[in-house]
Amino acid sequence: MGEEFVEAKVVINKNRIETIQIETTKENPRTEKIVIPGLINAHTHVAMIKFRGLGVGLPTDYWLKKVIWPMERTWTKSDVERWSLLGIAEAVSLGSTTINDHYFFAEATAEAAKKVGVRAFIGNTVMDMVEMPGAEWSKARNFTKRVKSELIRPTLAPHATNTVSKELLEEIVAFSKERNIPIHMHVAQSLEEIKWVKENYRTGPIEFLDSISALGKEFIGVHGTYLSKKELIKLGLTGSTLIHCPTSNLLLEGKTTKPMIVAKAGGKVGLGSDSPNPVGTLDLLREAMVSSLVGTVKGAMRLAFSDVLNFGGGAIGVGRSADLVVFNVRNTRGVGKLSLENMPFVLSGADVELVIVNGTVIYDNKYFPKLRKSLEDLWRDYSEQGF
Repeated sequence: MGEEFVEAKVVINKNRIETIQIETTKENPRTEKIVIPGLINAHTHVAMIKFRGLGVGLPTDYWLKKVIWPMERTWTKSDVERWSLLGIAEAVSLGSTTINDHYFFAEATAEAAKKVGVRAFIGNTVMDMVEMPGAEWSKARNFTKRVKSELIRPTLAPHATNTVSKELLEEIVAFSKERNIPIHMHVAQSLEEIKWVKENYRTGPIEFLDSISALGKEFIGVHGTYLSKKELIKLGLTGSTLIHCPTSNLLLEGKTTKPMIVAKAGGKVGLGSDSPNPVGTLDLLREAMVSSLVGTVKGAMRLAFSDVLNFGGGAIGVGRSADLVVFNVRNTRGVGKLSLENMPFVLSGADVELVIVNGTVIYDNKYFPKLRKSLEDLWRDYSEQGF
């Protein structure tokens, strides 16, 4: 028997997928459009697009303390909203229909998300061991109580095990359990963090977090760059989630982790682009490609659809939310066989033509209908206003 080829049509009614019509043929159809589930960018700092290109090549600890934090201390709510809008627009234009953002002045990022129309999980970064305006626990706590939107949901965002005290982390964990709000937190990102935790708690980050009952289905750990196999298994056994950010890990620390150990042990694994600085862009296709190249994940594209945020996304199915991305491949890259395995190597975010969130078109041929601006308009606005 010869190979069968598949053509499909997805029909949307309001904010849901109503029907999926599939036809098989013996003839290879000419591929013009490819429809995939919306990409879930499970770890972002979208406002940091302002810092793109600064401090590249520096290790995490030095990059934060000497480059990033001094600039962030000067920021206001309006600054964060302005740059969050640009970062979200970039993420959407590259195929992300959902972001999971971790930053100061969370209400500003929420406003930007509403303006663009993206699905967003947002947490206000919390630190009490580092002086930072906007990082107070009271602000983060109040933000979770004020957010009421179908597309925007709150998370809790303690920064890391070496920037948030044990006492405050325990309070955040209790609040999370009381209200069933996810905890989104950097874990074992740098050697400095590992060293600090061992010196102060006589253990590693995962054992420490387990000792305060932080791990579990509501825990989303990010990076895990220096976690041992035993620690990765522990994350999985507790039902926790690990977000893999390979490009960021490699640029800042020269290494990355093996996230699928978590999945094999029973946890979840997602994919994140991290900050546009030092990574350079918010393209999940590239993250999937890098993950494949360094051998951390087989079939890495599937991680870009992983519903680690439990909202029912990441798949095309009848009755599911209509979060979809359409690629235009009326070019040389549309010739030949395309699969999920080779998609990150064949396509790029620049091939995205249409982005639909909750049944609404929010990006159409380089234009954002809700913003009434094109990518070129945004480039002009931000270039002329300056950094």
